[in-house]
Amino acid sequence: MTRKVKIWKGIWLALAILNLCYGIMVYLVGSGTNSFLIWAVLAVVCFYLFWRTGTGVWTKKPLGLKVLISVMLCVILNVFLLCQAAILSGMFQHGQPDLDYIIVLGAQMRDSGPSIVFRYRLDEAYAYLQENPNTVCIVTGGQGSNEPISEGEGGKAYLVAKGISENRILTETVSTTTKENLENTLPLLVGDVLEKEQKIPNDLKIGIVTNNYHVFRGVTLAERALLVKDKEVKPVTSVGDTMEPVTVNSRNWVIKGIAAYMQPRFLSNNMVRETFGILKDLI
Repeated sequence: MTRKVKIWKGIWLALAILNLCYGIMVYLVGSGTNSFLIWAVLAVVCFYLFWRTGTGVWTKKPLGLKVLISVMLCVILNVFLLCQAAILSGMFQHGQPDLDYIIVLGAQMRDSGPSIVFRYRLDEAYAYLQENPNTVCIVTGGQGSNEPISEGEGGKAYLVAKGISENRILTETVSTTTKENLENTLPLLVGDVLEKEQKIPNDLKIGIVTNNYHVFRGVTLAERALLVKDKEVKPVTSVGDTMEPVTVNSRNWVIKGIAAYMQPRFLSNNMVRETFGILKDLI
């Protein structure tokens, strides 16, 4: 076995062990997702490459097949890097003062209260609401099969317990995805505006509060869901009553990202998982 082969086998073995250990750590957190499987698959791939390195399998492949595989890997790598660059572009956004509304994207509720990920989002929203007393907060998220209460109601209770007035918090409680969070928020937002102003302004300013790795996707989906042209919307009041349909033209609304904290040791997992979310949204 040559020195070069030994080095590569060592690299693949180290990567396999690291991916396996990281996947186990992600699994033990019990986040409610299956993202740990990404790291399990990567560990298997690295173990396979460790096993096959130095056996001459690659050199025996036809040239055309080697070129095809190489091109495919380059495309996959470039798509991944582009998605990571997009994610990074949103990780340091902090909105702007005096937004009319902030929308907190829901995350898992536990028996003990909001999960750590959700709590980071709510704490960021709390800090913003403290500094901007005229801003209204919309907390979004329905109730999953493993949740004791809807994310919207649980998030509201958390903010109220910290001292934010109930009158400043609206809740969306039926959505199951980020896309639905935002689509279902539009009728609530329009209803609240009409209750206060009797007309829909052209210059609303809205902030999307979510963890740093999720800001790019959250803002992108918000722009699709909230910036509409001549769309008929059935406004919903703060007490849940449906109003007469109105035509909404919100192309000039401003949407900003507000990045909440995320534990660094889980950033790799969340950023890789977010790549799949971005690609899914493009389909």
